[in-house]
Amino acid sequence: FALNRARLEDTSVEKNIIDEPSTRAMDEKFEMPLAMMKEIKGGHEEMIAGQEEMRSLQERLVQEMRSGEEEIKN
Repeated sequence: FALNRARLEDTSVEKNIIDEPSTRAMDEKFEMPLAMMKEIKGGHEEMIAGQEEMRSLQERLVQEMRSGEEEIKN
């Protein structure tokens, strides 16, 4: 019980730390790199989706070529 009460009391200390100007400055400093990382991740996911689409199209073209070869042979 004493530990839980201590944790509750610490939340007010944490709130004061979060409101400090130095903490806000750190948050602002890391906002841009984090946003860039998020954008890169989104771009990476788009690239993977595009690669999967290209593989699918390539497989379809290979199948069409094979069926065309079959028609030529017959």
